[in-house]
Amino acid sequence: MTKSAGIAAIVSLALMTACTNDSGVVPYGDGSYLITRSEKSLATPAGVSIKATVLKEANQFCGGSGHRVEVVSETAHDMKVFRADPNAEIRFRCVDKN
Repeated sequence: MTKSAGIAAIVSLALMTACTNDSGVVPYGDGSYLITRSEKSLATPAGVSIKATVLKEANQFCGGSGHRVEVVSETAHDMKVFRADPNAEIRFRCVDKN
């Protein structure tokens, strides 16, 4: 492998590796919670796939106490090259499994 090919491989790998910013579960008030997540990655340009990850996190949080998720609001934004990372946010409550 030439030196330039090796550098190109490293740069490609760095671009494909996701840097994630996840708020974790944050109390929002009125018994609701908020999770936000963004990723710096060319491999995940769609906000909807990040929203799925956030919903799984909310389900784990509520499921741990025997409840289910009730989504209050949600947003998801796709990547805008050189302007914005893909991101998602949900506000939810944990409610009885009825």
